[in-house]
Amino acid sequence: MVRQISRRAVLRLLGGASVLTALSACSPPSPTPTPAPPAEAPKPAAPPTPTPAAAAPVSAPPARIKFQSRGGDAILKVTQTLVAEFKKAFPRIEVEIDHTTGDHFQKVQLVVAAGNPPDVYFDASLRTGGLGWKKGIIEDLEPYLRRDFNPDEHIKEMWIAMVYDGRRIAVPFDSGAMALFFNIDLFNQAGLPLPDPKKRLTWDELLQLATRLTLDVNGKHPGEPGFDPTRIKQYGFAPTLLHGHEHWIYTLGGEIINKEGKVTVASPEAIEGYQKLADWGVKHFVGPSPEYKQANPVGFAAGNVAMSEEGVWMLGRTNDAKINWGVAPFPMQKIPVSYGHYSGQSMTRMSKAKDAAWQWMKWVSLDKEGQTILFKGGLLQPTRKDLIEAFINDSQPPAKQYREVFYNELDPNTIRWPGQHQNSFYLGYRQYWIDAWNPRYDPVLRGKKPYREIAQEVQEILQRIIDTGEPATQ
Repeated sequence: MVRQISRRAVLRLLGGASVLTALSACSPPSPTPTPAPPAEAPKPAAPPTPTPAAAAPVSAPPARIKFQSRGGDAILKVTQTLVAEFKKAFPRIEVEIDHTTGDHFQKVQLVVAAGNPPDVYFDASLRTGGLGWKKGIIEDLEPYLRRDFNPDEHIKEMWIAMVYDGRRIAVPFDSGAMALFFNIDLFNQAGLPLPDPKKRLTWDELLQLATRLTLDVNGKHPGEPGFDPTRIKQYGFAPTLLHGHEHWIYTLGGEIINKEGKVTVASPEAIEGYQKLADWGVKHFVGPSPEYKQANPVGFAAGNVAMSEEGVWMLGRTNDAKINWGVAPFPMQKIPVSYGHYSGQSMTRMSKAKDAAWQWMKWVSLDKEGQTILFKGGLLQPTRKDLIEAFINDSQPPAKQYREVFYNELDPNTIRWPGQHQNSFYLGYRQYWIDAWNPRYDPVLRGKKPYREIAQEVQEILQRIIDTGEPATQ
């Protein structure tokens, strides 16, 4: 029988009791430090600059706006549905879709420079939202939100990665919590018990499972004579190397950016965590590594990864792949840590139809109709409190007890992210950070050098990015 939704989990998100975490079986050996405060709607220090007009009624003059979307066919399909339904509600506003499958932010910068920007664009808020704001591309949404947004209707965690310089610059379009996805069929074939949706696996428990779930083309597991890491049929575990990977450091009690705004990726906790992240592939051989290219595409949706750290934005695409799957919390070592973020749509400052643009943004991202389409399309974990139970009880996979994990992972007592102390994701420089980080971390992922050898140099480079606001030059 399917377990009923945890009433306490829902009550926490509705402003009541704390979420049910049920982590007593894996209590940390050392005391949990006081977590940073959750991302809440900021209180602007200065009065708003733009003065938005009243919400556009049906009788308002006709308007036409351009919405730049991004991603694959799945996102385009959802966007087309949104436009069609929005047209029914606001027949005098025409929405033109400008879909891009390439570098969306590069395109935005080019069309802004050419004087032909979209009115609204779907941003990768955690990577480029801060840069769009600092470059003067994105409009301040505070005046609009103060007029049309009721914070009591939404969960507070909706603003993660969408607040810079104390201003909200986007409204949610996709994303939500991250968690450990697992392939039920692969577990059953191996005769292994399924991960508990209410219990975090320890690193050792995760390694034991991943080893038994990893197979080369000859059916051998890592550690067995003749095992070939260059010819893998099925991986046991794929950790995230991008969004949410920081939990490998936070669970050890470390930080990425501390309260003083200093980068701390050379701390003992960061050295251990970043080395462990690489070891899954090059030491334990249970996860993908750039050092061992495989003949076939590797991924959870491809059906050849038993466990993978993924975000709720992959819900629709995972179901499209017909995977029989479940969800468990992120693994832990010393401290239970979770992660989530929202990617939003932003208005451009150069838009000449801001009232109509805001009407689109509000209906899609804040109103019940738009959020229902987004969550039914497998893109968004609803921020609206009146849609939480609808999301958890939705008939699409995964099952109820697994969908509840996504809301448990947004628990403010466990969620951690870089820049949380300042309520500004990576202080606005995440894309510059990625560009500097990836080539320097690659030798670690390949097993060519230990992380401790690059930690201090990388820390200094990343700190210069934070201090200067400029990308790394070397």
